[in-house]
Amino acid sequence: MIERLLAAGLIVQGRGGARPRYAVELRDKRRPPTALEKEVLDLVAAGQQPNSTRLLQTARRAKEKVHLTKTASGFKRPKQKVVKPIWMPKERATGPAGERAPLVRVERTREIDAVSLVVALSGLNDLREDGGVGRHILWLIFKRTMISSVGPYVVRAFCPEQMWVSLSGSLEKYLAKKRTRSAVPTM
Repeated sequence: MIERLLAAGLIVQGRGGARPRYAVELRDKRRPPTALEKEVLDLVAAGQQPNSTRLLQTARRAKEKVHLTKTASGFKRPKQKVVKPIWMPKERATGPAGERAPLVRVERTREIDAVSLVVALSGLNDLREDGGVGRHILWLIFKRTMISSVGPYVVRAFCPEQMWVSLSGSLEKYLAKKRTRSAVPTM
C-alpha cells in the first residue's frame, strides 16, 4: 500500500529506518498567476481594490483561476487551508505479519467516508500528550466502592462502569443518524 502511494507520488518519504515518516504531497492544482495577476493579488492583500479597467479585468481572471473571491465589498484572497500532519501507525498501512492491512481492508469497501474516517481518527490521536485518543473523545466512568478503612485511611476499588465516546467536533460529519446526546455509551 505504501509503495503504491509512493509510486503514484501522493506521499513522499521524509525519513527512513525502523519508523519511517511519510508526508502527503500537496499540489496546487490552480494555474499559476501571471505577473499582472500577482500585482492585483498583492494589491488586494494590502487591503486595496483594483480601480482601473485593466486591473478589474485582471482581478476577474484571477477569480476564474480561484486566486481571488468576489464579495459585496470587493475582491479578497480566499483563506488558505492549514494542513496539520497526522500520525498514523505503520501497521495500519502495512498490516501485521501475514494479514491484510486495515487501511487496505477499509479501502476495498469503496466507501470514501470510511477511509476518511480512519484517517480522521488517526488525526485525533495525540500520542505524545494523551497516549492515544484524547479524553475529550473517549472516556470511562468508574464506579467507586469502599473496601475497608483503617484509622484515617480508606481503601477504595475503582471498576469501569461505562465507556463514553464523544460524537461531536471532528467526527460529527461522519455520522449518518441524528442523535439526541453529544456522547453515547459503548459498554
